[in-house]
Amino acid sequence: MIWSVGRFLGWRKSLEVFFRLYGHPALRKVFRTRLVGGAVPIFTLGAYRIRRLARFSDLLGSVHSLPKASSEVRAIWKDGRLINISPSESRRQSFRIFRGGLLSASRRGGFVVARSRLYVQDSRLPGPPKLYFPNTTVGGIMEQLGDKVLLRHSIASQVIPTGLFGGSMAPHNWFHWIIDTLPTLYQARFLPPEFDDFPLLVPSGALRRENWRAALDAVADGRRVIGVSDDRLVKVNNLVFLEGATRANPHSSLGAVSGRISVREDLLIEYRDFILDHFDLSSVGPISGVRIFLARKAEDVRRYNQPEVVEMLLKHGFKPVFLEDLTFRESIRLFRSAEIIAGPHGAGLANLLFCTSKTGTLMWTWAGPLEDNWYQNIAYVSGVKYHQVETEDFPNTAELARQDPRISDYLVDPQKLIFGLSLIGPGDKLAL
Repeated sequence: MIWSVGRFLGWRKSLEVFFRLYGHPALRKVFRTRLVGGAVPIFTLGAYRIRRLARFSDLLGSVHSLPKASSEVRAIWKDGRLINISPSESRRQSFRIFRGGLLSASRRGGFVVARSRLYVQDSRLPGPPKLYFPNTTVGGIMEQLGDKVLLRHSIASQVIPTGLFGGSMAPHNWFHWIIDTLPTLYQARFLPPEFDDFPLLVPSGALRRENWRAALDAVADGRRVIGVSDDRLVKVNNLVFLEGATRANPHSSLGAVSGRISVREDLLIEYRDFILDHFDLSSVGPISGVRIFLARKAEDVRRYNQPEVVEMLLKHGFKPVFLEDLTFRESIRLFRSAEIIAGPHGAGLANLLFCTSKTGTLMWTWAGPLEDNWYQNIAYVSGVKYHQVETEDFPNTAELARQDPRISDYLVDPQKLIFGLSLIGPGDKLAL
């Protein structure tokens, strides 16, 4: 094995990383708990390479503008309503061209490795983006210290002459596929003619899922699609990397940012209208009395008092539905025709984008200021009558809830739901 020399973690931290990757479990525990890093030259593993993080905005001379301009929305729930905290400005979208770079289609938003640097989209958040999280190997990233990343070195699994890519966070998740990935790929139709023959590059897993593929085929507009690995690097001789229609890029390494996600409002509306026209659903509108509850099956990660909620909602005319049992077109029609939609924080609420402004929506989510304001943005853009209810920790999972409420079990107070429903109905009040 060839060992390379670099400045990265310091020798103590380097040993910790080594034993975490290769050592005996007991040794890994010792080094994780007792050793701390120092900024001194180290020997790094020959199977890995240190890359310096750079944002696309740092790559001078390679930005190209698309003709479409759009205003930005960064919506948060405050004082019982949605507000947009983004400056009111309109600007054009852009794309970058890389020649001979290595592409990662990972769920960290995708990145390009070129000239000993690792390029990511500019999220406009302070500090370098946080690409590495403990006990993960997403995109082959093994460790990160500031703007330096320890990346698994591998031979490109594919070599592709030309391609278009528009990465997003977690494209394996329905929300991020529909709201982040596809609206970005939709912009490919506005590229200059010399890119007409460039195929779309998408994570290969999406091509094996029926609803994912149905939505992609609508957006591809006849353009060829190539599936690429989400955990191996792919060499693309001529790569067009589209700026995201949403800023759903990695967290800042400096800490949490309230309402960190923003979306390009005009682009999402145009994409929404295109999808509705494609599936011949533009004329569908809310039907009085159609009230749906987005139910979850027992195997879902976050457990809550759903039976109690269902019992209460059934009394008020709601019908439980499982979106995973519907086609993409069926789910859009359902949201378009609903008078009221109620459900927990979850990917199914991506379909709020396709609702009319006459639709009432009630979502419950964890307490406190949300950093990931995904659904607030979509509710704001679609103009639905939105209300948000805070949940409570399960007594026996309070500690877990403090660590990461996104995966914790919780309770929702049915009386809070009834009050929330009274605020969102057609006219001034919902008849309960």
